Amino acid sequence: MFDIKIFLYALPVLAALLYGLNYAIYGHLLKTLSIPTLMIMGGLSAVFMASLYSYFANIPISLSPAFKNPNLLILFMLAIICSQLAWTITLSMMKHVSPTYAAIGEVAYPIFVPIFAYLLFKDKQFDMATLVGGLFIFIGLFVMIYFKSHKAP
Repeated sequence: MFDIKIFLYALPVLAALLYGLNYAIYGHLLKTLSIPTLMIMGGLSAVFMASLYSYFANIPISLSPAFKNPNLLILFMLAIICSQLAWTITLSMMKHVSPTYAAIGEVAYPIFVPIFAYLLFKDKQFDMATLVGGLFIFIGLFVMIYFKSHKAP
């Protein structure tokens, strides 16, 4: 019998696999194409993917809830700005350092999710697994940054 929970918990691994492929391809493309070009193409593909998802999941695309609630609109705009700024920084790291370095450095963001969830919404998402896993992530980041910064030119 198919267990949907196992499938749902495995989806982040699939997403990670696709991000790995994506970063490797972007690293190659950034040798020729500009960051703004890739961002525009990514935006157009997001419209296409959102349309497909809306159609197949039978979920309408509607901005009216955000425009009816000023607080929701502010959060919506802040999320978009943060996402695009983060993606711009990630693409810059891919272009000027390496896609691998960008991906490893980016892995720290799960540590900040529960911090911001609590600070912004009083949503407690911390548990022992998060704290211990976060510690290992930061140790790994320290090792990577230390050795990359002390590498002979």
